[in-house]
Amino acid sequence: MNSLLIVAQILLVVSLTVLAVYLLVVLTKVKSMLGQIESDVKEVSARLIPVLENMEVITSKLRAITANVDDQMSIVRSSVQSLKQIADNVLALPRSSTACEDNSPFFTRENGLLTHLRAFSPAEKDRSVRR
Repeated sequence: MNSLLIVAQILLVVSLTVLAVYLLVVLTKVKSMLGQIESDVKEVSARLIPVLENMEVITSKLRAITANVDDQMSIVRSSVQSLKQIADNVLALPRSSTACEDNSPFFTRENGLLTHLRAFSPAEKDRSVRR
């Protein structure tokens, strides 16, 4: 029994030695993998910094473009509103000047301004469709 105990102890010591060697091999592989991961992270961070700086420049330019487009749209809106007001004023002109058309040659029925403007008014178009 004493010899069986010695053999068991020898097997245990050999097994622990093999396990220790195996752990050393595994740990060196883990260390090399961690070194590779570290170098990859450094490379990514080195390449990422210029990309992020470019994104910052692009974002600021997009903000400026958006502000410019917004200003231009405001100008277009005001221009369209002005044109609408002018068109409304022109359409209101024949209605408000009917009292003057008999007294002035400028407003004559044959060749006057009102004759030409009435051709564009919606009421005159309705009359010409009925005829």
